[in-house]
Amino acid sequence: MRGTVAVAWSITEVAQMAGVTSRTLRHYDAIGLLTPAYLGANGYRFYEQPQMLHRDRVEALRVHQEWLRTEQQRLARLAATVARTIKHLDLQLLRSGVAPEAPEALDVIAEHHRAVARHWSPDTASYAGLGEMYLSDPQYRARYDVQDPALAQYYRDAITAFAQQRLN
Repeated sequence: MRGTVAVAWSITEVAQMAGVTSRTLRHYDAIGLLTPAYLGANGYRFYEQPQMLHRDRVEALRVHQEWLRTEQQRLARLAATVARTIKHLDLQLLRSGVAPEAPEALDVIAEHHRAVARHWSPDTASYAGLGEMYLSDPQYRARYDVQDPALAQYYRDAITAFAQQRLN
């Protein structure tokens, strides 16, 4: 039986195929992310099929990481916009004694829903769940409690009423 000869690519070839620099590949090796199959007698790094498959996975994760960073920034901007709107309008409604299920409150929540729906399509249950999170999550609740200790509860109730009355 003949032995099979593995195909190997030099660091330069892998860098060109991957669209990265050889410096990046050396960095990946240094941190243990992508080690070459072997080092040639000249000290050059060589990669075989298993390393190439692993490199593809590393690249896919890098792309996903970039997308997640972008998505995180976008969601932070959305949350800030929504928080500014809520901060002013809901506090006025709460202090004026407007019930959370009143049309005026639901109109304010409709603005919130429109902002959320630009990035996500919540159904009745998921949108009501978002309102519940504003009340039950300490980080979100703290944003409302600073303005008025009853605001998180009011906001949750208004979102629930909106979901039941206008999303069904």
